[in-house]
Amino acid sequence: MEINSGEFIKIKVQIAGRWYPLKVRRSEEQTLRNAIKLLEDCLNQLERNYDVATKQDLLAMCALQLANRLISNEKKREEETQRLEYQLSEIYSMLETSTQGLPSA
Repeated sequence: MEINSGEFIKIKVQIAGRWYPLKVRRSEEQTLRNAIKLLEDCLNQLERNYDVATKQDLLAMCALQLANRLISNEKKREEETQRLEYQLSEIYSMLETSTQGLPSA
């Protein structure tokens, strides 16, 4: 029996000591669980290193850290894409130059 990756499943996840029921695509469940692990690791690290009053404060600080990391990664990806596009353009120009004057096939 083949599992449809678009099939939704119901799961319960715990974040900062609270349980949340979620409905997710089966194909996205592991990614979601990895995200929760990342969030929990962030919460635990902040809780150990700072005197934070509430879970809400911890969640806000984690959200800020993770959003900053996301934006930084997006910027790096954009820069890498631009660099690769430039390199491809240079390679294309070299190929065009090197094939000028060759007989057409």
